[in-house]
Amino acid sequence: MKDKAYQVTESEKPEGRTELIVYWRHSVERGPEHRVFDEDDIQAAGGINGIEMELQRDSYWFVQLGVIEAQEDASGWSYPTEAIAALPEPDPEEWSLGRHNPAFRSGAFERHIFESLFRSLSALLKSWAHEEEEAISAYVIKQIDMSPTRLSSIASALTSIRQAYEVAQMTVIKYWYAPGMERDMPTVIWSSRNSL
Repeated sequence: MKDKAYQVTESEKPEGRTELIVYWRHSVERGPEHRVFDEDDIQAAGGINGIEMELQRDSYWFVQLGVIEAQEDASGWSYPTEAIAALPEPDPEEWSLGRHNPAFRSGAFERHIFESLFRSLSALLKSWAHEEEEAISAYVIKQIDMSPTRLSSIASALTSIRQAYEVAQMTVIKYWYAPGMERDMPTVIWSSRNSL
């Protein structure tokens, strides 16, 4: 695989090869996942803005990770899973808010509260990982049951009395991986050929 430190023009691309743009998002339907888009997907969505509006629709957060090279075969575009793994980890400072994030239309304080809650629950779930029949069982958040109104009331309580108590309900995803293959989230990759 060629190092992609530069952009390749259409005339320089080998026949049957293309670049795919890779996004990470936390979907409320499927949990954390990677999405890949080719040039046709981007044009069909009306550009990168259209892709990002689509990603925003059912997620808590999303971020563009980078570009990978793919080879066309009978089933569409293929690429080694190492290409996705080699992309940078999503930096929370660069995440864009999705519409299902209860802080979507709120201020920075509410965003910080929800992100803190999400990270705390994620850390709790990470502590639940255990070995089971030659595989590691692990858990990630799929969805937290919190409305913008509940988030706002927590923010108000923290502002006025400096403490708040709230029961947080969540849905989790259980997944497995082989020992020695440390994973913070399951590997779910969706291309444009999968429906949102």
